Amino acid sequence: MKTLTKWLALLSLMSSTALATPAQEQKACDGGDAKACAALGTSYASGEGVEQSFPKAVELYKKACDGGDAEGCTHLGIIYDLGYGVEKSASKAAEFFKKACDGGDEEGCSELGGMHMKGQGVEQSDSKANGLYKKACDDGETAACFTLGAIHMLGQGVEKSPSKAAEFFKKACDGGDAEGCSELGIMHMKGQGVEKSASRAFELFKKACDGGNAQGCSQLGWMYREGQGVDKSLSKTAELFKKACDGGDAWGCKHLSAMYGLGQGVQQSRTKGVELVKKACDLGDKEACDILK
Repeated sequence: MKTLTKWLALLSLMSSTALATPAQEQKACDGGDAKACAALGTSYASGEGVEQSFPKAVELYKKACDGGDAEGCTHLGIIYDLGYGVEKSASKAAEFFKKACDGGDEEGCSELGGMHMKGQGVEQSDSKANGLYKKACDDGETAACFTLGAIHMLGQGVEKSPSKAAEFFKKACDGGDAEGCSELGIMHMKGQGVEKSASRAFELFKKACDGGNAQGCSQLGWMYREGQGVDKSLSKTAELFKKACDGGDAWGCKHLSAMYGLGQGVQQSRTKGVELVKKACDLGDKEACDILK
């Protein structure tokens, strides 16, 4: 399920890489091109090249969806799920996600799976959710592959299976999902469902970190700290913990705080250490909050 921030960031990227201008999209849309209507809807939702307007985006996405563009249906479902430009409606969102999924849009299938998982706007059904995630994953939706990995780790509606979870995390990672790489790295560190291998874990954490996953940066930093799968380097550890912390990983902030307190890999600074442990606490790390008491 998408948050508004993530969705708008995606829309902004889509608009910035669009080949046609909003004026060209408008002309094509007026001529009956459903995909052009969806593209123009994205421009209005993101505010790229035109003044941002969710009501206008809704109008265009609906025209695209009615015209047979499955991706337009997915975006319309997201708008109803978030309640921007329309009255928030989980049932309406599910309706559009189903239309998108039936039309072949893998993201629509994944979003509908999330609604069945939570019982939002549709009946709660782990089996239906898993089937939709599987369909989306098979069609290339890496986020759905990641979710299936988590489902098999927890045994939610399926038999618990670390090896099956690792298979889906690998598929997600191979498809460019950084979080999938990070989770698969953890499994290789523990030897859970896969061969225990520090070198393989290192590769995966690096890929995750390079892909923008803060947890992957934290895990990679820890490997440099312990000299697991790589030569020990406290300066590299501090660099990676900082990258993780800057990316919103509380664990990275907390451990970087300790390094500043001890002067390990960085110049000792109690002030910086306190600042970082406060940030870790603000990000939800209970242990960091307890340190501040």
